[in-house]
Amino acid sequence: MLVSLWIALHFIVLTLTVAFGSHVPSSPFQALLFLAVGALLVAVVVPRALRTLTRALLIAPNAPPKGLRVRTTPARRLAGQPGTRGTAMVRAPSFVVHASA
Repeated sequence: MLVSLWIALHFIVLTLTVAFGSHVPSSPFQALLFLAVGALLVAVVVPRALRTLTRALLIAPNAPPKGLRVRTTPARRLAGQPGTRGTAMVRAPSFVVHASA
């Protein structure tokens, strides 16, 4: 893959060289402007290309998408189970229990 990218880069450079000829900027301002435009293009293109390549190379072919999460269904509690609201049993006062014993 890297070889094909390298060959594509050389093809682009060769095409640009033939299209623009061997024109050398005549003033330092033109050279600085050319370098600034080139640096701007590199600064924009390289991070996006690296992000795309890392996504393409790090994802396994049959792996599920990372955005999906396994969601569990909430457990339903039946009335009368401990921890369920409204299941507190009313107790008799302790003096009643002692009196009947």
